[in-house]
Amino acid sequence: MSGFLPRLTPELDGYPEVMLREIASLPAAPVRLLDDVGALRKLVRELLQTEDRLSATAESMDRKLETANRRLEQALEELRGSHARLHRLDTRIEQLDREVRAVRAATDEIKEVVPDLGRGPLEKAKDALTGG
Repeated sequence: MSGFLPRLTPELDGYPEVMLREIASLPAAPVRLLDDVGALRKLVRELLQTEDRLSATAESMDRKLETANRRLEQALEELRGSHARLHRLDTRIEQLDREVRAVRAATDEIKEVVPDLGRGPLEKAKDALTGG
């Protein structure tokens, strides 16, 4: 038996062999060892089943994440398109605002040059007669 067990240190030389002999000498030891081996096998089977379930769940989650990523990418593309349209509209509104300001300025200039623009014909005639 000493050929199969490694020698750990000189102080423990022969210790595993002695321990195995003591365990083998116990009357119930082999039955308990078999029970423990059976329990370990059952645990390993359960662990493998759990691993399989976790792997399947991980694959499912991976597919769901891929789908979510594709949808998010599509949404981002739509947002980019909306952003571009909004930018064009904003630019056009700014142009219109400049044009409205220019029209107002021109209207103000005309109003100063032709002050009677808003007056009626009677008021204009009265001013013409009175000289004022």
